[in-house]
Order: sequence, then C-alpha cells, then structure tokens
Amino acid sequence: MNNSNVLSCRIGGSVPIVYSYFSEFLQMDKRGEHLSWLCMFWMMGGIYASFTAWGIIPRYGWGFSMGSEFQFHSWRVFVLVCALPAIAAFVGLMFMPESPRFLLE
Repeated sequence: MNNSNVLSCRIGGSVPIVYSYFSEFLQMDKRGEHLSWLCMFWMMGGIYASFTAWGIIPRYGWGFSMGSEFQFHSWRVFVLVCALPAIAAFVGLMFMPESPRFLLE
C-alpha cells in the first residue's frame, strides 16, 4: 500500500463504516437518496469546521496561562469545539443496535 492510500485510510477511516452501517438499515428503493443526504451532511461538517475556525481563531490569536506550564490558546478551543460532534457520535454509536448483516451471520 502506498503512502497516499495509508493517509486516506487514516483520514477517512470512518466513512466506509458509516456508509455500510447506514445502508444496511435502508430500504432498497430509498437507499440512493438517503446516502446522497448523508454525503451532503459530510460536506456540511466541513463547512461547520471552517466557520468554527473563522469564528474562534482570530487573526492575531488570544490565550491565557494556567500556571507556568500550560498555555491555553484559541486553537485549543477550536479543537475542543470540533471534537464535540465526534464525541456525540461516539456516544450515540454505543446505543445503536447491531447491523442486520452481523446478526444474520
């Protein structure tokens, strides 16, 4: 496997899992439409991250210190805010049922 394939697997590793899990619960006649909606929400997530960065990380940056060891800058706030949807998705996936294909096998 070349470096570009390794990088794409690391960055988009959740995409095949989400698409296959989502498509197993859909009716055959509505599967394409609903997967297209799922693609649209992936793009909206990218737009969310862009506008969040634009709103949180100002041009010159800001920050404060907690003691002499820890510097809390605006990019750390951005990382925390962007992590919230992923944390919510992770918690939500814990309560999802097993996929029908897994149960059949």
